[in-house]
Amino acid sequence: MTTEMRTNKQNGETDREETEKEKDKTCEDTAAEKDGENEERREKKEKKGKRVKRNAEVVIPDDGVPYDRGWAWMIVLAGFMNFVLMAGYNRGTFIFFVNFLEEFRAPVTETALLFGVKAAVNSVVGLFIMNAVVGRFGVRKTVMVGGVCLSLSAILGSFANDVTSLILGQAVFHGLGMSMLGMPITVLLGFYFRRRRSLAMSVMKCGVGAGAVAFPPIVTFLLNQYGLRGALLIMGGVCLNTLVGGSLLRPTSFYKKLKLRRNEEVSVIEDAAVRENGCQNGSSVVVIEEDVLPVSVHGPGGEKRTLLVHHTDGVTMLSRSTPELHLERMFRPRTFSVNDKYYSSTPQSPGEAGSVLDALSRSHLARYLSRADLEHDTPCIAPPADHAHAADDESAGKKRSCLQQTWRVVKKIFGVLDFSLFHSPMFRLLVVFFVTSPMLMTVTTYLPAMAKERGLDENQRAVLLSIIGGLDFCCRLTCGFIADTKVMKVSTMIGIAFTILGVMCQLTRFLTSFSLLVILAVAQGMLGGVAACVMPILIMEDIGLDNTAKALGFNKLFSGAAMAAFHPLLGYIRDTTGSYDMAYNVIGAFTLASAAIIVCVRFLPHTLPTDDKEEVITFPDADDTESSPLNPEIKTTPDEKQTS
Repeated sequence: MTTEMRTNKQNGETDREETEKEKDKTCEDTAAEKDGENEERREKKEKKGKRVKRNAEVVIPDDGVPYDRGWAWMIVLAGFMNFVLMAGYNRGTFIFFVNFLEEFRAPVTETALLFGVKAAVNSVVGLFIMNAVVGRFGVRKTVMVGGVCLSLSAILGSFANDVTSLILGQAVFHGLGMSMLGMPITVLLGFYFRRRRSLAMSVMKCGVGAGAVAFPPIVTFLLNQYGLRGALLIMGGVCLNTLVGGSLLRPTSFYKKLKLRRNEEVSVIEDAAVRENGCQNGSSVVVIEEDVLPVSVHGPGGEKRTLLVHHTDGVTMLSRSTPELHLERMFRPRTFSVNDKYYSSTPQSPGEAGSVLDALSRSHLARYLSRADLEHDTPCIAPPADHAHAADDESAGKKRSCLQQTWRVVKKIFGVLDFSLFHSPMFRLLVVFFVTSPMLMTVTTYLPAMAKERGLDENQRAVLLSIIGGLDFCCRLTCGFIADTKVMKVSTMIGIAFTILGVMCQLTRFLTSFSLLVILAVAQGMLGGVAACVMPILIMEDIGLDNTAKALGFNKLFSGAAMAAFHPLLGYIRDTTGSYDMAYNVIGAFTLASAAIIVCVRFLPHTLPTDDKEEVITFPDADDTESSPLNPEIKTTPDEKQTS
């Protein structure tokens, strides 16, 4: 009995042990499964967090530039002003076109060359302006020269006696002015904005709508009061106001230099405070002379003057120099350390110091003279022959022959044509869109002429253009908000707008009265500016911020070349058929084709080959932080470049 009880007890203990082992094993398996699930969830959260961080957070460098604030909005204001004047003058040329037909009694095909030549000059010159001229002379100078060219186009047009002189004067300078005014401001805006780039660009582009509203009635009034030539002269003076907006385009390098200068001043103040206190962090510091050292010199005529030697961040500078310097006394502190204690010593006699240049740090001076951004602040002293190698190299570089400079510019111009972007399937499709989409802009160009064909007077034609401009203003602002909120893809926005306008252009033969033409004007005003407003955003997001300038340059080239061919084609159709109905049918066909092309963009990979042509990089969104020629301040690590 006792044996059976013991056996049962042992069996019970064995069963309990086995049960506990099974429970432990089950718990371990469950814990392992939970750990695996938690790890998977953690990885998903990390990936999602990275995507959210890349789309939502933008690292803004502390380099003194007022990103998304301050003077950045003054850049938006300056761009808005210039776009008002550019768009207003453009809409004025649409009204002038009707008067040119009456003044010169030329066929529409010949007169339409005015717009074709302007578009060709704008596209070809714009490609080199964006990549060669802006980089050499800066945005401010380029825009101001463009304003002068725009003014000259109107003034020269007032003196034209035939279509040929009108094309050579008005069209050529109009294209030059437009190529220098629009895109450089857009590029500069990318330097100043990080988080609100879409909104800022939309607000700036709203100037197109504002100018389209204000200028058609003004141009009509000027034509009635002063005639065609007087109105062109006045418009030439109005276009000079672009110089005001151009003068506000302060480069970001201004703030970077200011930041460096302030840092140097703070460093000098801190050094002075350390010397006044005499000790820091428990170390003994003995200072015999201040950092700003007086040096007695003799100027012409024996006059005794004082020369100050400044030591700032390792750079030694002299102030108040004279043509002839004779050193009497100069003590430069030298510091050495012994057992964590720092001592400062100076020469005990003027003879130990030697000449002024011997007292200067030669390595720092050479480095200082070689810095391009500080070349105008170099010490005003005449170095001896054995100490002037850096200055000689700098002066030799500046004294290049005219032929060498010309060859360098030519090489840079042809170096602009970087066709590496064509490796991207998406960009190749965008090039086709660049060729077909400009046809939509001719809807507004020939609307006054078609309205006159329908029997509308000058005031009604001006009202149609004002309606387009007013709605275009609101449309561009709305597009900026939608693009910022990511509610709809940019390509989808453009596709919807082009589809509706393409259908409207096919129905223009039924629009025979003012009230029906208002419908076309409303549709064009609400949707016609969508592509122009958000196309830079699409390029920045899908092509990459560092390739934006190249892509915009090719956009200018292909769209301008297409416009140069479209205008004579539409003029020929008008002269052949005797009506603008068939011309608008052709416009509608190209617009519908453009809608189909832009919708297909989202289904293509947005990839570009690397320099070694082994890896494929997919560029992130426009808000991502990445290093680029347009934004050299922003840098990213290779781990952050993920496929979008």
